[in-house]
Amino acid sequence: MKKISPKNRILRSLYTMIATGALLIGVIFVAYLVFVFPQKRYLQAQQLQLDGSWEAAKEIYVKLGGYKDSASKAQECIQASKDEAYDQAYQLMSQKKYDEAIQAFEKLGNYYDSLELIEDCKKYQLYDQAYFYKEEKKYQEAKEIFLQLGVFLDATHQAFECDQELEKQNNQDQPSAQ
Repeated sequence: MKKISPKNRILRSLYTMIATGALLIGVIFVAYLVFVFPQKRYLQAQQLQLDGSWEAAKEIYVKLGGYKDSASKAQECIQASKDEAYDQAYQLMSQKKYDEAIQAFEKLGNYYDSLELIEDCKKYQLYDQAYFYKEEKKYQEAKEIFLQLGVFLDATHQAFECDQELEKQNNQDQPSAQ
């Protein structure tokens, strides 16, 4: 058996300590990546979700993959984002900003009753146009649009009133027989 010199013994001990230290640093780094980093990202996503930053929160949850309940949290963010967009579209409709509301509802596609509300916006636009014609005494144009709307709001009653106004105009235009 070969005898190891004290200098080699010290170098061997030094190499062992360096290797052990490097291994320990590697284990700590992996533990950080596996346990600490995802937890920090998860907490960040939760805060973004609480703040209403649905898209940013969803992206983090998706990147976290199977960590905790990230998949269901991502779905919650998608749902909340759509709910918020729906509420904004409905608000536009309430403000009679029909073109903007239609665009917003179209982006939502088949979400809740978005498709029906698109049709309602179009009907409200027509109704407002017909009512404008009626106010401008363009009774024939107004009547045609009101009849096209059918039972929407009071369109049939408005068409009847336009018809009465047209009759009055016709009676005034005809000379009276005396």
